[in-house]
Amino acid sequence: MEAFLAGVAPRLLPEGYMRPLHNWQFAVFAFAIWVIGGALLGGVLGLLAWLLRRRPPFGLAIRPGFLPSCAALSVTAALAVHLSRPHARGELGVSALALCGLVAVVQLGGAVSETWARRTAVLANPWAASATILGSLWVAGTFLWQSGELARWLGAGGVLAAVGLLSWLTLSGLRRITSAPSLVGHALLTCAASLVVLGAATYPPTRASLRNLDTGPFAAGVERPNVVLVVWDTVRADHLSLYGYERDTTPFLREFARGATVYRRAWSTGDMTLTSHASMFTGLYGSTHGAHLADPSERPEGDFGSPLADHHATLAEVLSAAGYFTAGLVANHIYLSEAYGLHQGFRFYEVSAPFWGKPQPFLLRQPLRTRLVRRFRPGEEDREYSSARELNRRAFAILDRLASRQPFFLFLNYMDAHGPYTPPAPFDRMFPGAAQRIRHGFTDPLVEVLSGRRALRADERADLIARYDGSIAFLDSELRSLVERLRRLGLYDRTLIVLTSDHGEAFGRRDHLSHGMSVYEDQLRVPLVIKYPGQRDEATVEQPASLVDIFPTVLEAVGAQLPRRVEGIALQRSGAAGTRALYAESYPNAFALRLHSRFRRVERAAIRWPYKLIVDSRGKRELYNLESDPTETRDLYSQEPAVAASLLEELERRLSGARRGPAGRLDPERLRRLRSLGYTQ
Repeated sequence: MEAFLAGVAPRLLPEGYMRPLHNWQFAVFAFAIWVIGGALLGGVLGLLAWLLRRRPPFGLAIRPGFLPSCAALSVTAALAVHLSRPHARGELGVSALALCGLVAVVQLGGAVSETWARRTAVLANPWAASATILGSLWVAGTFLWQSGELARWLGAGGVLAAVGLLSWLTLSGLRRITSAPSLVGHALLTCAASLVVLGAATYPPTRASLRNLDTGPFAAGVERPNVVLVVWDTVRADHLSLYGYERDTTPFLREFARGATVYRRAWSTGDMTLTSHASMFTGLYGSTHGAHLADPSERPEGDFGSPLADHHATLAEVLSAAGYFTAGLVANHIYLSEAYGLHQGFRFYEVSAPFWGKPQPFLLRQPLRTRLVRRFRPGEEDREYSSARELNRRAFAILDRLASRQPFFLFLNYMDAHGPYTPPAPFDRMFPGAAQRIRHGFTDPLVEVLSGRRALRADERADLIARYDGSIAFLDSELRSLVERLRRLGLYDRTLIVLTSDHGEAFGRRDHLSHGMSVYEDQLRVPLVIKYPGQRDEATVEQPASLVDIFPTVLEAVGAQLPRRVEGIALQRSGAAGTRALYAESYPNAFALRLHSRFRRVERAAIRWPYKLIVDSRGKRELYNLESDPTETRDLYSQEPAVAASLLEELERRLSGARRGPAGRLDPERLRRLRSLGYTQ
């Protein structure tokens, strides 16, 4: 039942709900643990029943219904113990525990009364007990999570009625099949149902099947370069040694850059994954493609983002039409899931799930997962995304297939530099300052700092930055493995390789922590390194670049036709880059809006080197000279009125022509994952 609810039922949800993280190895492992544990517990209960029937306590007769009722009660007891922990119940509150109590009373009655056992057989058997409790929790947590207690209990009543009817039909059928439904019939039912559910739970989504890369249209004779787009999620440019950082975080990237083009001044289009990736894939700014958070003036309670609309032509769609095999492998299981529409155009698209991925909290595999992580991966209890090493193992399997199906486009998103910063050894202690461990994704400091209750302490900041830098160093080492794989397969020279990031990260400055809070440089300045096909010499470009430029740059490099509307430019035409303005924007999410009123605004930036204008919907106006003041400490707005007026006019002109995308919806699974990475509570 748990395997069904964790791996099968979410696939049946309506479009717009987030699909489950899929790791068939852990699904099989957890299933095997329950089978072994159930067999051992069944043996103990059987021995106990045999002993009690030989020597009944207090002269009581042990009835035939005792053992089945005890078996059912063991399931309920295990769930009750788990749900006694508040974090396991989540928003469901004590009603989840109360439901276990009601079912347990029914089962206890069946254990001591043969008459009661017959009357409650439909609901007191292990199948019905599991389906009633877990099914009710799943329905309440998926569809009624924002409803009151009455609605949840009505939902549980609906589940109870459905389970009772199904159980009655099943038991009636078993009695016709066999004269021993308690043994042979239940054994047959258990084996058959288990095989079906486990098979369905472990079968990958069609889009994520490697077989997709072996079939389909093939552009024979097309001599175009391959494309590999690597995104290091949440990596600031000024924390890379390639960009002058004092810590040697990226030794291999420096080596790689000796045969590539380094864009020294590159900015994201926003401070969050959804907006920036949509800009990379469409060549459009956030206000145009619409994949961003809500304007608080339109939605006061905020949201967590609208998906990319289907009518936008994406990089994968254009390359696919040009004869490319398109594959995406991503670690960011929130904003890069299919729920947000960034999978458009990929023949193969997989949201990588770690073996230790967190399930829904009320499932019993959650404590199993916690104990296994603490035993075998200490320090990684908070990590919910696949590591770069795990992602690369899957990426290498994809590359091995794509090597014979050229040209191809491979998109890789790595999450290791995202909070809670859990690099493996020795990277976790590579840099001084990583002394303490801020538990659970640094949620407590995050809430306290963003709500204005206190500033981030120096030791906390040193710890976060040390582990953040160690995570970047780990990414750098895995980039080496990826490039070596491309060379080993003979793909390196004829492949366009783009390495960048989607946004930066704040570490306490301006009372900001994490990201998604502003358009200052710590949130927007990102690395951009491009190795063009056949390039062997190092090149450095000082002209400003934006993530909207990746779309036209890739298409020009491979000779594909650009869609009609693109707001970026091909960076090969660097002469035009120095005269234009670049833009970025920040919308508050619902989590930030609940923490402090200062986030009830939309913040935007217009950049024409060396000046940067920052405005917000509450009237803030700031101007900085990034060449002389890269950390934005000296506001020149009143001193340079002509520059400020010019940038403000450009920003208003750009916004007047932007089109809005459709509003999205927030589902509970998406909310749970947002919480797990510190976006909300």
